[in-house]
Parts: sequence; C-alpha cells; structure tokens
Amino acid sequence: MYKYLILFIASSVGAAFGSSDAKHELYICGNINLNYVTGSKYLTLNGIYHREPNESYIHIGQNFTGIYDLAFDPFDHNHVFAASMNGVMSSKDNGKNWRVETDWRVTEAKAISMDPQAPKNIYVALPDGILSTNDFGKTWVRNEEGLPVRGKYTQAIKCDRFNTGVVLAGCESGIYIFTKSTKKWTRVFSSKATILDIQQSPLDENLWIAATELDGVQISHDGGFNWRKINNLASDHAWYNIAYDSSNKNRFVIVSWTYGVFITEDSGLTWTNCNAGLPKEHQAYKVAVDPDTNRIYLSILKDCIYISDDFGKSWTKNGLSGSNIYNFIFISDVTDSLPHS
Repeated sequence: MYKYLILFIASSVGAAFGSSDAKHELYICGNINLNYVTGSKYLTLNGIYHREPNESYIHIGQNFTGIYDLAFDPFDHNHVFAASMNGVMSSKDNGKNWRVETDWRVTEAKAISMDPQAPKNIYVALPDGILSTNDFGKTWVRNEEGLPVRGKYTQAIKCDRFNTGVVLAGCESGIYIFTKSTKKWTRVFSSKATILDIQQSPLDENLWIAATELDGVQISHDGGFNWRKINNLASDHAWYNIAYDSSNKNRFVIVSWTYGVFITEDSGLTWTNCNAGLPKEHQAYKVAVDPDTNRIYLSILKDCIYISDDFGKSWTKNGLSGSNIYNFIFISDVTDSLPHS
C-alpha cells in the first residue's frame, strides 16, 4: 500500500520547476496530514522526503513522525544521522533503514550538527542539554560544562563551517559558544526566552544571525562572540528561522508565524515584507534558499511548501500539501575525496 501512496503523493503534490542538474540534493524532514487540507482519511507518510530530479518529492524510509534534523557524512552520503523523537538515529543506506544510537535517557532531540572540518565530531540539541560524540557516533556523552543547571533546554545547534571545533548553541537562557581550546560552553548572549535558530552565513564566516522567541532577531559580526538586536524589526513575537542567499552576502530572509516573511538586501539595515501571494494566515515556520538557484523554499504550517524564484516578490505552491516541515537540508551531490579518521 505504501508504494501506491508514495506515487500518489509524488504525482499530486510535487512540482516541476528548476533545473535537473542541481549541484545539491534537498532532503526535507516533516509530517504530512491531508486532513488539514481536505478532511480526507488518507494514510499519509511522515519522516523524510527527497527532492527528485523532476522536482517531485518522494518519501524515504520509515513512516515516522519524529525526525527533526539530519547530518550527512561528507565522505559517504548513505551514512546519515538524525535528531529524532527517539534520540539520535543513524542510517547506512541513505535513510531507508534506521538504528537508534542512544538509550532511553536521550529523547526528543531538536537539532544535530556535524563539524564539516572534523566530521567525527557531532553535536545534538536536547530538551535537557547537549550531547556530542568525537568518534563519529561510536560513543555519545553529555557535553554540558558551562551550561546552567536551569535554562539549558537547547533548540538550535550549529557547527562553524569555517573554523573547526567552534559550535554555537541556542538555549532557553541564551546563546552559548563552544571552542576546542576552552572545551566548555560560554554564554555570549543572555535571552528572555528560547533561541529558536542560529545560522552562519555561507559567504562571511564572521556573520551569524539568531532568531529568538522574545528578543527579536540578533546579529553577530565577530563569529558569534558578541550580539546586537536588529532594531528595525518587530520583537513582540517569535522569529523562527533564517536563511542566506549563497551568492549575495548582504541578502537573507527571516520568517515568523506572526510576521510572515521579511527579506533584507543590505545586511539588515532595511527590510521588505514579502507576504504578498502567501495565505492570510501566513504561519511561516521554516525557510531555506537553494544554493544552486537562489530559490526560496518556505513552509507554511499545515498548508504546503511555497517557492519563490524572484527572492520573495512572488510565491508559487510547490507541494507537500498538509505539511508541517521541520527542516530543509541541502547536501552537495559530491562527497569529499578523503575518508574521515
């Protein structure tokens, strides 16, 4: 039955835009519920979807509601780790089959990040702190020195893509930074509530942006050590997610359930409301920018994926109706040449 359902989803909600010679593959973590859209009783598939060359979305692996984030081995993309409701999971066949790597003490992992310069080092955001491995998942340990006893709920975690051994974490009590020299977490920003997302620019190693629940959008120009609020954006409600244009370091997009989509072309000095063409209830939760085409991928909660090929000026429905998308993950279609140690 699953085979026919996959064909149904691919043919009915996939779209055919863009180029088939993309340099990056797109994986999507999310849940699908067509009852949101039609009131139907169709069995739908949750977990991981893959963007096919014809731009349709195909479900991969198990029908599981709790996969929130992925980290791929840069030397073998068949080997992937997942932050999931069941803790950390791993797959050796590109997500078709999974094994739970952690025990009952690790649940509801929120995010996972692999050090691109040293992929044996992986970090996981948890509701009660941070987990890590320095041997590519053979052993997992709590990595919480420097975190407070209270306020260490961690929603976001991201390895510095340019500087090995540097990691930023978004916790309930603020932003924390970990370096290989200190081997502990240091709070660099104290927050009123949870830090919901942290992202580093692909073009400027010093530029980091954080989306927060009650502290607006925070920006750092020194590698995440010092932060300031972007003052010309509202901060009464949460901002959820940030994405960068991979060809223009001054252009990025932020999203919110309340405010929708805002885009800057000048590194945050001015912003444009880009909600025209989106539903009135624009509960924007996740956004990503295709590094090959600069197409924006946007998840509107319980609606579908929308895309924009003119960087927010107009929007088109792209598929996965009734979806709640947790993450868009772009992976280079080539692997690194040397294996990790």
